[in-house]
Formats: sequence, C-alpha cells, structure tokens
Amino acid sequence: MSQEKNIAVAPDATLPWAGRWFFNRRRFALVLILAIGVTTPVLLALNWDHKLFFITLELATKFLIVYPAIRANCRWFGPVVTRFRTQKKAVWLTFDDGPHPEDTPELLKLLKKHNARATFFVIGQRVQKYPELARAILRDGHTLANHTQTHPALLFWSFLATRLTREIDQCNQSLREAAGERTHLGAAPAFSLSSTGGGEGRGEEASMLSVQIPSPAIAAVAAPRLGGVRESGAVPRCAPGEPPRWFRAPAGMANLFLHFLLCDRDMKLIGWSARGFDGLFHNTEAMARRILKSIRPGAIILLHEGRRDRLGRPVNLLLAETILIRLKAEGYVFTVPDEIDFRGELKLTPE
Repeated sequence: MSQEKNIAVAPDATLPWAGRWFFNRRRFALVLILAIGVTTPVLLALNWDHKLFFITLELATKFLIVYPAIRANCRWFGPVVTRFRTQKKAVWLTFDDGPHPEDTPELLKLLKKHNARATFFVIGQRVQKYPELARAILRDGHTLANHTQTHPALLFWSFLATRLTREIDQCNQSLREAAGERTHLGAAPAFSLSSTGGGEGRGEEASMLSVQIPSPAIAAVAAPRLGGVRESGAVPRCAPGEPPRWFRAPAGMANLFLHFLLCDRDMKLIGWSARGFDGLFHNTEAMARRILKSIRPGAIILLHEGRRDRLGRPVNLLLAETILIRLKAEGYVFTVPDEIDFRGELKLTPE
C-alpha cells in the first residue's frame, strides 16, 4: 500500500485575486451592488446630468452578477473544485440526477464489475422516493452528495438566498433520513468514512474506502460488502454531526448567494473537468470521445442517470460502461476523494 504524497492545489480550483477580495468582503460587496442597482433608476427618474456614468455602472454590475451565475464552473466569486493533482492515474467518477429506479442498480453492478468507486450527486426528492437506492449506494462503498432538493435547472442561477437555503438544507435532510438518521439539520452525520486497508486481490486499484455507514442497521448489511477494510484503522473524514460536505449545482450554475451559503455550511462546490453532455445528446461514441479527450490524472468526470434515447436505450449506462472499459485499459483507477479544503485542494485516499 502506498501513500499519495505531494498533493498540490489544483490551479483551476483556486480563486483569482479579484474573487478572493470579493469573497472575503462579500457582505460589503453585495450591499454595494444592491445600492448601485437602486441608485441608478432613482437618478434616471430625476434626470441627473451624469446619469450616463451610472447607466454604465449599472450594466457592469448586472454583468458581474449574471455572467458568473450562468457560466458553469465559474470561479469569479467563489471556489469550484474541477480537478485535482495526483501522482497516479486516478480520476473521480460522479453521477448526477439520481437515484433512478432502473439506472442506479445497473450502475452499481457496473461499478462493482470494474472495481470502481464513485460519488452520486443525488436529488433530494428522488432520495425520498427511492431511499433504498440511496442506502444501496452507501452499502456498495460509494458516497452520496447534495444536488439540490428539486433540481430546478432552468431557474437555479436566479434564486435568492431563501430558496437556495431550502434547496440545500432539504436535500441534506433527505440524505440523512434515507441513511437512517432522523436528526435535526444541525446534527447531520458525515456521509463518508475513510478506512485503511485494501480489498484482497485488488492490487493498485484498491483505494482506501471512502464510505460511511450511518446507522447500525446499514452497517450490518454493508459489513460483508466492504472486503478487507480494517475497522480499527478507520479515520472519520469529518467530525460526527457535520452535514454532507459536497454540493453540485444544477448545470453547474452558481450565483453569489450560493457561494455564501455553501461557505457558511462548510460545503464545497464540486464541478467537473470532463463531460460528454449526456444530458443533451444520445451518440454514445461521440460523448465518450469528448470525455476521453479531457481526461488527465486528477480529472472529475460528470455523468448522469435516467437518460434515454429515442429508442428507449439507457444512454447513460452505455456511456458509463464505455468510459470504465477504456480508462481501465489505459491504467486509470476510479477513486473517491477523502478531503477537499476551501482552496480546492483534493486529497486522494491512501492506496
């Protein structure tokens, strides 16, 4: 077993200097933007001589608000983790929009077949409808993460703090209830546990398991499936009582308020560095080529659940299998991260 060393901060996960300044002074900056937005129409109504200056300023502030919100993975005003550095050929496989009654079980079989581990960014309403699938994901050694409660993809970028808070907190609550922990929002369990040891016969692909068993009932079912994990060596990724720490915005769109809310909850915004647009297109080979073209060690791969082509074929399952086969043939392993700090540093679990 080897230890991943010299993990560096991914350059595209850190904030630019303007973003750091804004984020550290976000309350003041937000008040300033709102003040300009209110002042401009007042000056126009009064027919002020220098109104052209304030019209330009108004348009600039609108651009600063809207553009980072609608551009996926934009880091202007908050950190977004889109890749990590590693000395090994390792990638992070992520699935959005589940759990799905048909796709999730098949994905779990596929991942087990290829000895791969992944993170499922799930929708709270679907977790409430299919809690047994969320528990199955955990039992198989994968991790769950927050992908909002209702997945309002078209309007999410425009939501204010109240609606965003509801989307984030309700999804966290849905995750806890599905995992068997009916607690208050302030007392959420961690959704990942790092354990030393490696599955027998897995070789270099046996990464340190990143999974939490949130209740004794789930632990009893999951224990036989964890092959080779030494419980005595378990080290919690985050202290008990913390909520899920990873969040992915619908379509990757995140406005100012979302960054603030995630910071207050110690949650990290996870983006991606490789995707095939499987939520829009149906050509599996073309989508696979698009993803593979972006693959480097430390890539974060975005895939989805529940998509069908015109013939009713499960496009996402076919794409996932293609990616697993081809990357495995190139010597890549599929791992789940152990820790992401505020700057965007992502540490692989020891192997």
